[in-house]
Amino acid sequence: MTSRKRYLAVAVIAFALLVLPAVAQDTSQEDRDAELAKTKQMADELLPKVAEVVGLEMGDPVTIKVTTRAEVRDFLLKLLEEEYPGDELERQGRCLATLGLLPPDYDLRTGLIDILHEQAGAFYDPRTKAFYSIVDLPQELKVPLVERLIVAHELTHALQDREVDLLKLQKNDRDNSDLNYAHTSVMEGMASVAMFVAAQGMPADRLPDLGAIMRMSMGAAANNPMMKIFTSSPKYLQESLVSPYAEGASFVQAYLKANPETKPSRLLSELPVSSEQILNFEKFVSADLPTIIDITEACALLPPEWSPFYGDYLGEFDIKVLCELHEPTREEAREIAEGWDGIRYNSFVNGDDLLLVGASVWDSEKDAEEFASGFKQALSEVHKQEDIVVERCGVRVNFVVGKLGSDLKGRVMQALAASPTREMATDSSDSY
Repeated sequence: MTSRKRYLAVAVIAFALLVLPAVAQDTSQEDRDAELAKTKQMADELLPKVAEVVGLEMGDPVTIKVTTRAEVRDFLLKLLEEEYPGDELERQGRCLATLGLLPPDYDLRTGLIDILHEQAGAFYDPRTKAFYSIVDLPQELKVPLVERLIVAHELTHALQDREVDLLKLQKNDRDNSDLNYAHTSVMEGMASVAMFVAAQGMPADRLPDLGAIMRMSMGAAANNPMMKIFTSSPKYLQESLVSPYAEGASFVQAYLKANPETKPSRLLSELPVSSEQILNFEKFVSADLPTIIDITEACALLPPEWSPFYGDYLGEFDIKVLCELHEPTREEAREIAEGWDGIRYNSFVNGDDLLLVGASVWDSEKDAEEFASGFKQALSEVHKQEDIVVERCGVRVNFVVGKLGSDLKGRVMQALAASPTREMATDSSDSY
């Protein structure tokens, strides 16, 4: 997924479906009525169990509606138009391609719709406060165990929404993809734990490593010829789809192991604030907060012909995937990404030219040096050497990517090195 995912994954995907294709079938009103009755009966049974597992009040029954795969595609089209107005999604896609996270000229809008539509098994929509069951899924999914897993997963999202208001949370995450990744991972990780405990009756403290199981499922999907869209999609999209489930589940399990007398719902009042905290549980325990970097003054040095285009934050997750995508950094991707403390970039356009201006902070000079070297190697596979400037100054690594005169580029780099920083506030609504 891209920045500002805003709970597309939370709303649409049930990870248990990743290894099976969904093929549209003809449906009648009778089919819809039967699906609704079956799902309501299952939800009535599972809601008290899910509430107990996650530690939230059961409240009123969750509204359940029935939809079809064709209607899901229409839903996705409208959702993307609402969440990414105008050409915003295309701007994101171009920046991600410039960073080397997506192929050049990749159609991100079409790609997102196709992969989400292929993987949709059911969804909870926080806009309508309803759980939507998809009536025309293939028969492989119409078995009691899988159906129970799906229902328990989406009921968890309904209870989460009542507790924290997912729409409000996603609004706070609006301009920070790394913060969004952290929040999405908690929601999906919690729902993944709940679906196995509530639907299968497995004790939470005896669950296997769900993250590892989900990673194996991803491997199985890669060999499934009927998973053409998922397996042919860019790795960054695959990882953005899978990681909040896999690493999110591992994070929630680590939290429960460290707090055996605590319910998962406690996380909703102490949400992690970065992918670093999700990928490294000890960083969450030690409250290692990101550093916010203000690069406004450096960007103000650009002449008026460079128009603001798009800006975002990169997290440890993004850097890890970026380095995994490029041969020179693949083996050391995790080591290069570790030690992250914050990355901010802004982009600008001048005609057909795109310019990235960014700054980062690392835990140590060694971490900064590893990133500077790895980042430059990864970018070198996408850009000419003369279009890349990556400089380390202590624990800071600053960069300019694109065509810019050497004198101006030097002044921008100097300003980046002097960019003010501050630690993110403990209130996670502080979008760093």
